[in-house]
Amino acid sequence: MEFIIPILAIGFLILFIKSMVQIVPGKTAFIVETFGKPWNRALTPGLNFILPWPIHAVAGKVSLQLLEIKTNVAVKTSDNVFLGLPVAVQYRADDAPAGTVKAFYELAEPKEQISSFILNNVRQSAAKMTLEELFQNRDKLQMVVLEELASRFSAYGYIIEAVLVDQPQPSAEVQESFNRVIASQRLLDAARNEGEATRIKLVKEAEAEAESKRLQGEGIANMRKAIAEGIEESMLTIKKAAPKLSDVEIMAFLTDTNRLDTISGAATHGNLIVVDMQDASAARQIAMTGVGVKSVK
Repeated sequence: MEFIIPILAIGFLILFIKSMVQIVPGKTAFIVETFGKPWNRALTPGLNFILPWPIHAVAGKVSLQLLEIKTNVAVKTSDNVFLGLPVAVQYRADDAPAGTVKAFYELAEPKEQISSFILNNVRQSAAKMTLEELFQNRDKLQMVVLEELASRFSAYGYIIEAVLVDQPQPSAEVQESFNRVIASQRLLDAARNEGEATRIKLVKEAEAEAESKRLQGEGIANMRKAIAEGIEESMLTIKKAAPKLSDVEIMAFLTDTNRLDTISGAATHGNLIVVDMQDASAARQIAMTGVGVKSVK
């Protein structure tokens, strides 16, 4: 019996000293209370000293590692489509000493409470989007949910690092219907593009034809103007050389000269037969017409 008391005293002393020394592992924080009252900061990783029990006591431990919640949220889109939306949220307790204390005391079941908030927030956001928008704008949905979660749970000592929204999972019937709608839309767009291309082609062809006719008309007008100016110049030259000739005689001479030049030019082609049906009276008639035109000018 005389040895029991010393042994108990030594054991109590060891426990007493051990309660004063706290070695905190990495990525972990210890929550300490003084007679049941929480400290305003947590013990950080490493060697820490506190007063012996029951003055100071470790109330619990908080993991500072990055944690993940995965859930499949059943949502209804604005166009009345029901589908599953896989969502993953990565979060961790605030590693600031005061933030870690909040994370330990504020939420009783942080994983379940964060999951409940995710369900409500994702459903509300998805209800404002169509099925097509949900497929195309998942990044937007992620940002909305991330901002809401971060704002709400920072007050509870938790930091939301990321929200990941995976590919929506509609039923097989909805997926097939959605694919048919997309295919028909693509066909409609292709038909519109083809029609627009045809319209542009026809417009350009019409514009080109109009421009061609305009240029052709200008060419003919310029040619006739050049011919008229040439005839006028020739008449003035002949009249200066032979002032006694009348305008009718000069025009008859020019007409006959052009006829002979034409026959001469045609004769250079060996296999070409030229029949000259022109007589003097016809030449005179042409000459009188030319003079009449000149007098009108």
